[in-house]
Amino acid sequence: MRHFWLCLLLLAGPAAAGVPHWSLIDLIQQADAVVHGRVVELREDTAVVAVTGTWKRNLGTERIVVAPITVRHCVGVSPNMKVAEEVVLMLGMPERGCYRVVAGGYGKIAVSAGERPGLLAAVDQLVKIARLEEDGRNRAMLALATAANVTLRRESHLYISGHIRTSKLRVNYSAEMVALLRATEPDARRSALYGLQFIVAPEAIEIMIALTRDHDVNVVRAASVAIAQYDTPATVDALIALTKHENRLVRMRGFVDLQNSRGPKALETFVGLLDDPDPEIRRLACRGFVGSTRREEHRELKARLEQFILADPD
Repeated sequence: MRHFWLCLLLLAGPAAAGVPHWSLIDLIQQADAVVHGRVVELREDTAVVAVTGTWKRNLGTERIVVAPITVRHCVGVSPNMKVAEEVVLMLGMPERGCYRVVAGGYGKIAVSAGERPGLLAAVDQLVKIARLEEDGRNRAMLALATAANVTLRRESHLYISGHIRTSKLRVNYSAEMVALLRATEPDARRSALYGLQFIVAPEAIEIMIALTRDHDVNVVRAASVAIAQYDTPATVDALIALTKHENRLVRMRGFVDLQNSRGPKALETFVGLLDDPDPEIRRLACRGFVGSTRREEHRELKARLEQFILADPD
């Protein structure tokens, strides 16, 4: 059983495992000040940072004291700053002379020499975008999905799947996300698929089905989620094909999404895989079978399922 829950965590992604992940624009929106500088001293539970640049608010000083200098994650607490490290810090208002790094310390971004120009340019643009109203902010972030700046491109993908996907305004951006399904970068295609998850876009079904055969397995898994809402013969066939995919996690994703179908082909697929050699697949087939039937239906098949559960050593 422990393997089953581990697989569910893998299907759900890092957030389900308790791993925080903040996008830059999220952190900027939380912050009262955004600072570029270098750590010059570490104390017991604070750090001294020499300030070389600021956004949002001028601090009026060349050195500041910040905390925390550690971050908490799913397996404990880790140091988060070191002397001589170049950083961008998203800070709250000072308390007793100490600025708090937002998001429990995750508002600290290490800056390497190679990425400095692109990262600082991205922070500058994101600070401006963060000031916009929701529609303007959403459109600005969508426009960055294929930007030359790697940081801005990554931020756009995170924003689409983390914000636009659930925004009340999401239907306004359907055309842009459908166009993004044809992007050359896999992360852009994947974020567009997540963005379309809660939008009815029948014009995108054909290309989303095509993306279930993408060379990038993360795109394939996202395509599985996206097409699951339609329950058409073509989408069901695509999901059934995913239950036979060579990648185990893709197979499991296909099983989970196929449960949305109430058609006979989905049910036949679940029944046919009750004898699969993989115990996790057998369990998912059981779940899919139960989810695809109502209490008074398929009594003979349910009897077979009960026998299977009693006989299965796993």
